[in-house]
Amino acid sequence: MINTSNAIINGVVIHRCTKEENNIVWDYSSQAIVLEEGEESETLLEHITAMYREPLFHQLGTLGPVFTASQKVFESPDLLFEESIQLSRKLGHNLTEDINGEAYFLQVHISDILVDDELLDAMALIVMYTAPRFYKIQKKDSCFTIPTDKGYIIAKPDKACLILPGDESNGGRVLVYESGGVKEEGFWYKDYLQLSPLGNEYSYTTDYIKMTSQFLKQRKPLEQVLDKKQGAEILERSLDYFTQNDKFEEREYKQEVFRDNTVIEAFDEYKQKWAEKNQRPLADSFEPSSEALNKQSKVFRSVIKLDKNFHIYVHGDSSKIMKGEDELGKKYYILYYNEES
Repeated sequence: MINTSNAIINGVVIHRCTKEENNIVWDYSSQAIVLEEGEESETLLEHITAMYREPLFHQLGTLGPVFTASQKVFESPDLLFEESIQLSRKLGHNLTEDINGEAYFLQVHISDILVDDELLDAMALIVMYTAPRFYKIQKKDSCFTIPTDKGYIIAKPDKACLILPGDESNGGRVLVYESGGVKEEGFWYKDYLQLSPLGNEYSYTTDYIKMTSQFLKQRKPLEQVLDKKQGAEILERSLDYFTQNDKFEEREYKQEVFRDNTVIEAFDEYKQKWAEKNQRPLADSFEPSSEALNKQSKVFRSVIKLDKNFHIYVHGDSSKIMKGEDELGKKYYILYYNEES
């Protein structure tokens, strides 16, 4: 998804803040620093991008300070330092409850980064509440710097984002990270970056797979029409649909996977609630993402739990499982197989 082999770091700005009583006090660098090309720059690039494992893009809010600053830096990279002052001040208003001692704010301008086969500029923002976990940052001549010795990066930051160019109509794409998971109602996502979900083939595929699986797990509305074996069969048909079709069509998917009209109606109701809760865009038609399918492969492994004694793990071909009930009313499963391994 992201290739930094030809990317160049044009500038890095580092500011530090401390918490004094209930106030944030900033210690600003006097200028941006330029890293020499080589191991130092390559290592920093690697750690700026390593946390983004999935192409789950978000849209940057066009009315917020981050969009304004990114537009200025993309148009005039010399404004990196000036805009970093403005962004750090905006950030400081939200940090009083999150830090106990000090925090560091990094802003990085990158050129020639390859994202989804497109060569772009990018701007990275990084927040660290405990610098030694991440960088061995030092202040030299009124400017915070990153030493060149090996091993200075040892962990992920607390908050980060990678901003790609956009305009006032779309705001630009953003990859976002928070330790412990992205909090869509938190200040970093909602207030500071002003992000909203941005759909693509990867997110559409991921969401429909997750929705189907989670729909089957909410047993009560379905227990009259589906047993657990039938649920495993639905997951199997879902996998077959995504692997055998070059284009996803929702109407076709529901008919082939769920088949029963009662189940389809229940899924439609669940989908509406899911979309409202998660505030994610869904598409009725798209090309399935093989990357998302591989990532979500574990979803298609069903587990049939029998009392508290047995678990049956179904990885595929549920036709080899037969469910029945004997004359005494005791329920059973019969498993057919070709080889024992």
